[in-house]
Amino acid sequence: MYHDPVTRKNQIERRQALIAREETGSVEAEVGDRIIIEVLLVLLRHPGAKAADVVRYLRGHSPPITMTEVGSVFVRYELDSIGKKGVASNC
Repeated sequence: MYHDPVTRKNQIERRQALIAREETGSVEAEVGDRIIIEVLLVLLRHPGAKAADVVRYLRGHSPPITMTEVGSVFVRYELDSIGKKGVASNC
């Protein structure tokens, strides 16, 4: 079996960088369109709902939608700041 030391070193560096990002919380969960749509539909039905509220409203959804996924949608679209005074809207 042939082991390239350069490839090995690159793989280790990528893994360490990924672990470091996960530990600092800078990695967003990959969220598909289906989950994004479900979260946005809940927010349309329940304006002002926070991420924890959205997870509660989606309880029993199959497949389950986790707090991490909902949190990623909130971060990605800056949903925590919607409707607050003094916050610019991108709409």
